[in-house]
Amino acid sequence: TGTGEHPMADFARSGAFTPYTAIYNVTGQPAITLPVRFGEDGLPTSVQRPHPPILVGGGGPKLLAYAAREADIIGLDPRSLPQGGHDPQDVTEAAIDRKVGWIREAAGDRWNELEINIAIYAVDPPPEAGRDIGPEELERSPHYLVGDAERIADTLLERRERWGLSYIVIGRGELDVMRPVIARLAGR
Repeated sequence: TGTGEHPMADFARSGAFTPYTAIYNVTGQPAITLPVRFGEDGLPTSVQRPHPPILVGGGGPKLLAYAAREADIIGLDPRSLPQGGHDPQDVTEAAIDRKVGWIREAAGDRWNELEINIAIYAVDPPPEAGRDIGPEELERSPHYLVGDAERIADTLLERRERWGLSYIVIGRGELDVMRPVIARLAGR
């Protein structure tokens, strides 16, 4: 391009096209489309200041302590096993208590600024999902949800109060089950 800028910025300024970023809602439809802006360095700029939120996920004390000091969002993940997969004992209430304790300790005054994220592996999981930890522990695990929309909504509110879990990730296959839960929780 010869300008020394990022090629996308130069191309966009030429009027040949305007780059856009589409943000999709839970139905998979575009919810909003925004033009991409470029800074003086020719790189796309962030609308969020000073930068987009940084998410760091982990399951051990060192990484979670680092995340507590440096990240905006912290993902609670079970430990990975050397042979692959996750440690089933690391999805229990006790494991989450321990992890949130590490985060609170390392975060200090930042605790109230942090967003805590967790992935839901299944809503109403099949019995074999709890073979390593037992059905009662599976039902209490923050990585699983059990019950109707009202019970699940109450469970999520309890988990937010207990552990600060406010950023919940579900799989696309759980959308139909979770729509009434989302409706119940809207604005709460």
